[in-house]
Amino acid sequence: MIDSKSGSTVGTVAIPAPKAGVAGPVASDVKLSADGKFAYVAAGTAMAVIDVSEPKTPKVLSNVAASGVRRVSVDGDLAVFVGDQGLTVLDGRTGAVLKRLS
Repeated sequence: MIDSKSGSTVGTVAIPAPKAGVAGPVASDVKLSADGKFAYVAAGTAMAVIDVSEPKTPKVLSNVAASGVRRVSVDGDLAVFVGDQGLTVLDGRTGAVLKRLS
């Protein structure tokens, strides 16, 4: 987390590998919820929902294993991820998988 005014780092979070034997994910796309409380991260091998309401102590709420996740789009309380397996829709507040479309 970077303070937009000063540019200084105020908090960090690591997205753990979603399963054993898989390299830790690297973010390719990040979107924020309209209220700024949640970050949605497309990270190659994972889709993550992170609570950023306390910037100094962000928390990973959900870390879902996936393949080739490159993009995320947000609409209200839904986060839609695009990857090699097609589209995956997550609940933007809990990170629960709502639907997978391949």
